[in-house]
This record gives sequence, structure tokens and C-alpha cells, in this order.
Amino acid sequence: MFNTKASVLGLVVVFVIGASATQTAFSQSDIRGDEPALLEFLKKKTPKVLDPKKLKTLIDQLGDKRFSEREKASTELIEGGPTVLPELFSALSQKDEEVVKRAKSCIDSIQGEWDLSNTLKFKDAVRLLLGRASAKAVRCLFEILPCAMDELEEEVWFGLDSLAALSATVADASLPYLQDVHPARRALAGYLVCRRGNADQQKKGIACLSDPDPIVRLRTAQGLLGAGNTSSIPSLIGLLSQTPLPIAWQAEELLCWVAGEQAPSICVGPGDEATKCQLAWKVWWSRFGGMLDMAAVAREPRRPRLFYVRSDRATPMGDYLCGFDGKPRWRFSVRLARIDQFLIGDRLLVSQTKPLLLSDPPRINPDRQAEVMECDLFGRVHWRSRLESEELPYQCFSLLNGQTLILDRNKFTMISPSHRSGIQHDVSTAMIGGVAMNDPLLHFLPYDFWQGRVQYCLTRTNEGQHPLLELWEID
Repeated sequence: MFNTKASVLGLVVVFVIGASATQTAFSQSDIRGDEPALLEFLKKKTPKVLDPKKLKTLIDQLGDKRFSEREKASTELIEGGPTVLPELFSALSQKDEEVVKRAKSCIDSIQGEWDLSNTLKFKDAVRLLLGRASAKAVRCLFEILPCAMDELEEEVWFGLDSLAALSATVADASLPYLQDVHPARRALAGYLVCRRGNADQQKKGIACLSDPDPIVRLRTAQGLLGAGNTSSIPSLIGLLSQTPLPIAWQAEELLCWVAGEQAPSICVGPGDEATKCQLAWKVWWSRFGGMLDMAAVAREPRRPRLFYVRSDRATPMGDYLCGFDGKPRWRFSVRLARIDQFLIGDRLLVSQTKPLLLSDPPRINPDRQAEVMECDLFGRVHWRSRLESEELPYQCFSLLNGQTLILDRNKFTMISPSHRSGIQHDVSTAMIGGVAMNDPLLHFLPYDFWQGRVQYCLTRTNEGQHPLLELWEID
């Protein structure tokens, strides 16, 4: 599933922690692993979820003329926890000095509370609770959903879906969240109720097809299709234009899965392509909508999914997004480039090398420095920053604080939000836990930076046996 904030479609590092291992690690802390203790711990740690409309008001209120109002806004924003960090980082660019000062103070308070140790405890508690199907456990998981970033959000989705297939309690406990203030909760509730609920519950869930948030409409339609109900197809067709492209791609993939060989040949894309694609699907629906056999569709072994395919750097084919049927859905035509991250606003974070040889006349390229850039889906560049190396960096990430992290084997570079300068940190001689960073058996991988900090996972093979795992945080 794409992350609507920013989705990394490049190297994916997955740490699989079994339930018993998580239970052991959690029980070694000062918190018990039984359900009442988990519920109590998560209730205390779950940040207050703020109405997105109110959040902007609170940011503006940081510069209010009245001291009491400024203090009240700061307190409420800190209670919002990591979920408000994107808005607080954005506030750092405002001209009002009081807003900037208070935003920085709120960020420091939130990051101090959500340090690496507490973040790991929170994640472990959520994973343990996913093994419980009680109504209290389900409600607790819904409450923490807005602050369950990245892979933890997907674990909650898949975990609750698996529980809902076994217990009717999950769909029943999801019903109150169909009208929740937060779209992440409405999206999950709409999916679970429509996918796993009974007929009466489905009728209530179908109302989410009219939700103002496109991700809620997408997930509700996905749940209905999974249950064999085609009434959501017009909503999926409606998502093909005037919505963020990652959402349109997912809607298109679901439609292609249902349509099979009758699917229109035109694919959704930026600009006018989305409107043309939507029109083609409307024609398909009017022609084939009454003849669909969802039982036959469900028997197909392939399921809707999108793959990001990286082509050979020496060919002009470019990277592309591939559907479950092996057909390209969208192609990125910039040569010798790698997409590192999909960003908000249909933009891409891209790293690019330069060709070794130039033509007309044939000669060695004297300027072969690699570069990192942000561009749109057509390849139009909004900013670029040149690197010292000729090779592509290991991976690049856009952080919440506006900086861009460029990660290499033994160093990382932080590019400022203005993209005009970069500060390089050489860690090739650093000692962490008595292990030299230049050890040939060492792997230097990003672990967690969704809060705007840089946190790394350090793994080192122990004489061919199981890898050792250490955590290191850079302020």
C-alpha cells in the first residue's frame, strides 16, 4: 500500500519479529505483556488526535498576541505527539519569530518524549495487541492508528483484517469509527465493515463511498470488491482524476483486476491522461458492468498489486510501475535515474548519474558527478544538488524537517531545505558499541527517521551466524 505522505518504492528493509521474540523483548522492560497491561500502556502513550482543520488554527495561535493563547496552543500541539510533526516542521519557515520559536520548542518536547526506546516499546505493544480479537483491543488499535507510521500502519491493517476474517467482533467494533474525525480511522473502518461485515453492517459502510477524503473512498471500495460487491466501481472510476496520483494508480489497479482482458488500454497518468483514462473506464462500465462475474474474478490466482520496476541503467527504457498483469501502468522516462521516494504533490525524489560517453562529437564526459533532484512525474526538475561521487548514492530520503538525507556506505550527507548546501558526516572511523564502522562485515542501514531525526540500524554478521543488531541515533 502506498503511503499518502511519502512512499519509498526503492530499497525496502523489513525486520520480521516473531510474536515470541517481541513478547520476550517487551517483558524485559517495565511493562507486562498481558492484554490489560498493553491497553493501559497504549492508552497512556497514544497521542491526542487533533482535527486536521483545528491543527492549522493551533499553528497560527502560536503567534497570538495573548500569552495564555500561545501557551494553550503549545500544550495542545505537544499532546498531539508525532502526528503533528509535519505541520510543526513546516511552521519553522514562517516569518513570525514567536511561531518559529514555539514550533521548535514543541518539536523538541515531542522528540524528547518519543525517543528511540519509547518508540520501540510502543511498536512492540501494538504488535502484541494484534494477537487479541477482543472489542477493547480493536478499539485501542483504531485509536493508535493515526500515529502508527509507515510499516506499523500496514501491520495494523493486515492484522485486523486477519482477525476480522476469524471473528465478527472486529467488524462490529469498527462501526463507530465510520464517522471518526480522522480519515485514517474512517478508511480502515470502511474497509473492514465492507469486507468482513454482515449485510446490515455493509449498508452502513457503503456511506463511506461519499467521504470527502479520497483514501477513505478507495479503501471502502476495496473492501466491497473483496466481498464481491461491484457497487463501488463507479467510485473507483471517480478516483482516476482529481486525486493524488498514487491513489489513482491503486484505483486503476483494482479496476484492471476486475475487468481482466476487457480493461481499457489507456493508463492513468499526470495531466490530461487521467481525464482520458477516466472517460475510457466509464465507457467500459456502461458496456460490461452488467456482465461482471466476481466469483470468476476471485478464482483468478493473481491479485491486484503494483510493482516498481527498475530498468537497466544503460537503456533508455526508464523505470516503470507494473500492474499484476505484467503491463506497465506508468513509465518514468529520465535516463540513468533512480526514483528514491514518491513525495506529496505528485513529485519524486530522484538520484541520477551522468553518462560516461558523450556524442557529437564522441568523447569522455568530463562532468560525471551524480546528483539528487526533486522533479515532477514528467521529469521537470524543481531543484537539484550535485554530489561528490560519480556513483549513485545508497539511498535518498526527504525528511519531515525539510532536509534531504543522502546515504552512502560510510557516510551520509544532509542537504538543507534550501537545497543549496550539504553537510557531510564521515562515519567510516566511528566506533559504535566497540565495532568500527569500516568493518567489512558491517551494514549501515537507516532504521527510523519519520520524526525528523536520523536513526540507524547497525547490523554486523557474527562469523557467518545470525546478524547482531545495534541501534544508533544521530541528533
